[in-house]
Amino acid sequence: MKYSPEINIKAERTRKGFTQEDMSKKLGMSANSYGLKERGKRSFDLNEFRIICQTLDCEPNVLVNF
Repeated sequence: MKYSPEINIKAERTRKGFTQEDMSKKLGMSANSYGLKERGKRSFDLNEFRIICQTLDCEPNVLVNF
């Protein structure tokens, strides 16, 4: 199976009860832009990833595993 960090981000976001719109507001972007990133059409940058980890209250390794 191909490694897909966006699947882990979506799973953790859903588990914690956040919507894509919640996350997009935290990241200062449109919900559409966030959705593209979560689906793997665009990449999250390091700062965005840091904010995601803080928002979801999880360690980076929870979202990035192989």
